[in-house]
Amino acid sequence: MDYGKVRLTHEELLFAGQAGSLRRTSAIKAKRHQRWGNTGKNSKGQDILWDQDIEGCAAEMLVAKATNKYWLPFSNDPRSIKSDVGTNIQVRHTSRINGCLLIHPDDPDDQLFFLVTGSNVEMTIKGYIKGVDAKKPEYWKESTGRPCYFVPQTALIKK
Repeated sequence: MDYGKVRLTHEELLFAGQAGSLRRTSAIKAKRHQRWGNTGKNSKGQDILWDQDIEGCAAEMLVAKATNKYWLPFSNDPRSIKSDVGTNIQVRHTSRINGCLLIHPDDPDDQLFFLVTGSNVEMTIKGYIKGVDAKKPEYWKESTGRPCYFVPQTALIKK
């Protein structure tokens, strides 16, 4: 399947927006903080957590649709969920079209990590890589303020 051709319908995007809002309000109520040094602010100091949660849900839904795997849009205990889609798929999103897939040292080695770029209905699945294969020394960066593996799109498996 050509992942790049998969798109969300208006109704699917609406549902992703609702799921993202549920995630954000649940995090506020539980006082859950962002992981991996994410401040939740853009370069202008504006709160972007609502956007991140909504677009993250849309990216997960897009990967679920493309892979024909189950997607759980919301949980009161999100840290208990072992994968974003199906049983072994993690989804990472960036609005940067040429952005990298970010992998952290404690990310599972045996899961597949999909990169989705863009926003709203203009999201594209760029490919995926197994966690263990993403943790190469040449991908590691510390100078970004968010030390992790920055996997280039050229290293991703595309279908």
